[in-house]
Amino acid sequence: MSRLGSIDIIELLASHARSRPKHPALVDADGAIDFQTMERRSVQLANALASAGVRRGDRVALRLPNSRRHYESLFACARLGAILVPIDNSASAADVAQIVLDSDAGISLDNEDAYDDLISKPSPAHAQAAVSNDAALLIMYTSGTTGTPKGVTLTQANFFFTSINQIHGWRLTANDRVLVVAPFHHISGLVLGFPCLHVGGTVHISSSTPDTLLETIERERITALFLPPSLWARIAHSASIDRVDIRSVRLCASGGNPVPLPILKTLMQTFRAEFTGAYGLTEAASCSTILQGSDIIRHAGSVGKPLTHNRISVVDPDGRTVNAGDIGEIVQAGPTVMKGYWRSPAHTNVAIRGGKLWTGDLGFVDKSGFLHVVGRKNDTIVRNHTSVYPLEVELILREHPAISEAVVIGLDDARGRELVAAIVEPRSGMLLEPADVMDYCAKLNGDEKAPQMVFIADSLPRTSSGKIDRAKLRATYTGLRLES
Repeated sequence: MSRLGSIDIIELLASHARSRPKHPALVDADGAIDFQTMERRSVQLANALASAGVRRGDRVALRLPNSRRHYESLFACARLGAILVPIDNSASAADVAQIVLDSDAGISLDNEDAYDDLISKPSPAHAQAAVSNDAALLIMYTSGTTGTPKGVTLTQANFFFTSINQIHGWRLTANDRVLVVAPFHHISGLVLGFPCLHVGGTVHISSSTPDTLLETIERERITALFLPPSLWARIAHSASIDRVDIRSVRLCASGGNPVPLPILKTLMQTFRAEFTGAYGLTEAASCSTILQGSDIIRHAGSVGKPLTHNRISVVDPDGRTVNAGDIGEIVQAGPTVMKGYWRSPAHTNVAIRGGKLWTGDLGFVDKSGFLHVVGRKNDTIVRNHTSVYPLEVELILREHPAISEAVVIGLDDARGRELVAAIVEPRSGMLLEPADVMDYCAKLNGDEKAPQMVFIADSLPRTSSGKIDRAKLRATYTGLRLES
């Protein structure tokens, strides 16, 4: 056991089942389920899994659409000391087979009817396993946009402290009704919904279409929601936004890239709620920083400051903290840092050095202490001895009123590595020419940091977690010669 004492994820659910048994814990396509019922079903599932031979340390694969079953499975695995492996419900058979093989899952739950049959069958009661704080609870596979997906192993302590971080950062209470749209095989789905359960609130599961999402906000009186910037942009341009009652919303959160300032200002006028931004990664159990209050405007472009239990610094290749304003690699320490990559000590030893997580992200801390992320270390493009970070070009492009989405990649051709931008125009009737976009960037950022080729697309390819699929973009545009 750690010096912090035993962290018992199961007791969180049991406590709410005792103190507020009929309060809704979760609302999904099947309706509402209260805390008492969720605890009962998670115990039944744990007993059924134990009867099927699942023991401490065994992996349980779960491939189902977002629903109550994910949290029931999480609590059941915590009770047994087993490890839950959520898998993308839309993944190909080959990808599923790869994850099941890599995780060595002994049992797979991939059919809702079979799952419900399993949970309803009488099974002998099994005692709750005694597990340490650093016992693995979850293996979440990265999206694989930079290579073969790796299994990020998160522990009981990782899960607990990232939940505490978000409870503090978002000021969650038992009165909150939090809307979750991200897939539960991704860190921004399952883990970001948990803090609401932690405090005894209600998690609502919705689809990610703007109209359905807005209807859910009105019907369920949602108080908080966490959405990616691309979805916030779609909501800002939705024709339904003026027809629904969204006054219940007090918190609008986003993560990943900052929401473009023009879109953010439009949303703030519409929602009249607090907006927050965040930065995080699967290897650190989701959100690591938060940007909130008036800072969301005053420090636009920043991702904020570290959450309560996170320690973040920007360092040079030797691990020395760089000066304010200087770019270096972002490293993180604290109880939310992963245990490691599943059965991959070589990758783990690269990522975790000196007790810190070397994120592979580049950034800088400004003089006010706010963190700025400029991109992935491997995405840096050197042009005429100048380092160009795709994100800094993307941020400029996203400020253009005729551009709703933008991504910048580096492509190699006979003349070296050049910047290529792919943009999406909003439905505003403002038409752009590629030359206009290049001139716009050159005027604001200089010729060295302006794209040499621009593609105007109807949409950008995305991974199942909603991230822009840079690998697919590179594959699409590789081989094309840049125009002079």
